[in-house]
Amino acid sequence: MTNFNVIGGPNVSAYPIVHRIGPADLKDALAKGIADFWAIPSSIIFLCLVFPLFPIIGIIFASNALHLLFPTLFGGAPFLQS
Repeated sequence: MTNFNVIGGPNVSAYPIVHRIGPADLKDALAKGIADFWAIPSSIIFLCLVFPLFPIIGIIFASNALHLLFPTLFGGAPFLQS
């Protein structure tokens, strides 16, 4: 009864099988990830446009400069002046 699993039933082994990961496995996973990225490269919008805003917003909140958030995100004050 020690090998009984509620989901798998009585034929589940007590110990999981552990596989070693080698450099070839890592190279294969990286190649598949790059192929997935280039199949639908919409995440480039996140990487180039959205992700750089996180440190800027973090610095603004940490330094209590919330009133500078709008000008920082939308091009600054020179565009507002004529």
